[in-house]
Amino acid sequence: TLLAFAGGAPLRALALAESGIGARREAFFGALARLRDGEANPVQLAAHPKDAYPELLRLLWSFTADLILLKTAGAGPPLANRAQLPLLQKTADGIHLRSLYGFLDRVQAAIQGLDSPLNRELAFSVLLSDWAGGLEDLKRAPLATRTTWGAA
Repeated sequence: TLLAFAGGAPLRALALAESGIGARREAFFGALARLRDGEANPVQLAAHPKDAYPELLRLLWSFTADLILLKTAGAGPPLANRAQLPLLQKTADGIHLRSLYGFLDRVQAAIQGLDSPLNRELAFSVLLSDWAGGLEDLKRAPLATRTTWGAA
């Protein structure tokens, strides 16, 4: 799992293992489930130190990518977060595939914007708010979804 999260880089995976990312990943994925169930506030969950956002966005990207794989590949997809399969299966129900692709594009845009003067907390809060809302607005969005922050 960590090797996949580290982009196939063994030394990076080892560093991640030593950093305790496993527990943070499980906590974050649990928070995503609570958001979908209406049991958490996206603005409160978005409040983190500035240096935490790269990891959180990568986690959100990997979770969303796994949902897409689960919905398109059927049984036994090569998931990056295999240990979270029951949560992924539960989460995948009711989310439109087109919405997931649009959301993944927006998460990727936020990751690419980390080096810009982006308000990381605000951008992450918007993503979590969309997630909490079931991504319904993205389902009706055109194929070319908004990928830049601040554009209408």
